[in-house]
Amino acid sequence: MSAFNDLGLNARLIRNIEKQGYEEPTAIQQSAIPLVLSGDDVMASAQTGTGKTAAFTLPILQLLNNSARPGPKDVHCLVITPTRELAAQVAESIRTYSNGLKLNSEVVCGGVNIRPQIRNLSRGTDILVATPGRLIDLLGQNALRLDHVKLWVLDEADRMLDMGFIPAVRQIQSALPKVRQTLMFSATFSRPIEALAGEFLHQPKRVSVTPANTTVSRITQKIYPVDRNRKGELLNICCALKNGARCWCFPERSMAPTSCLGSWVKRGSRAIRFMETRSRVRVRVPCSNSRVVSYRC
Repeated sequence: MSAFNDLGLNARLIRNIEKQGYEEPTAIQQSAIPLVLSGDDVMASAQTGTGKTAAFTLPILQLLNNSARPGPKDVHCLVITPTRELAAQVAESIRTYSNGLKLNSEVVCGGVNIRPQIRNLSRGTDILVATPGRLIDLLGQNALRLDHVKLWVLDEADRMLDMGFIPAVRQIQSALPKVRQTLMFSATFSRPIEALAGEFLHQPKRVSVTPANTTVSRITQKIYPVDRNRKGELLNICCALKNGARCWCFPERSMAPTSCLGSWVKRGSRAIRFMETRSRVRVRVPCSNSRVVSYRC
């Protein structure tokens, strides 16, 4: 008997979970799933890799499975993610866990032809996973309606704040019905995110399996006090100690990557520089003869 039974999930969902090899719910799933099933607004924080996606996907599938089909252009559940990659991951999770359920899902994001997305949305969608920019484009073309949304999920809310998507999210919220269930999931909850939760959620139940603003457990942090003119030397020593492992360096000034790159190339290391110049990203790649070639993408 699966421990997921104790969370109130139906037999079909539990079979789909077990097919993926999961036997025990994670801490975030154990805490969040019953709250979502009860109809509460939820703000939940947990580190990446702790099962956040399933914590909202599973109860949403159960709630929607018992409701009527959406009408043309209607959406019953809207999931907003900051990136295409995350949208694709969430959509794949929904497809996996909804096997055997009479629910349809769509994912819409930029960088691909909008016409097939408009065509698919015209039939009505149970669960829509979207990035903010493409969703606003679709709303502007009257490709869908959000006034019948029952559940709204903000996934990786902290990243949306960092990437400047909050004005777009507010615009999306204005198209949603006042009465709805809202879920906010994030790796951490900073003070700005807390303020957004107060704006978007109504008397939410709070779930936290991560202390506020903690570093992901797989990351070790160290501080080395050093004079500015010896930073390059220290950086080379740190990289050498890693025995050939890949290293990322994030300097504070735009010209610093050039000096770092030159230092590494002189020592025989292979180095690449990524540097944004206005609307373009310039990538500098060293050739085999230690020359550095510049590309723009």
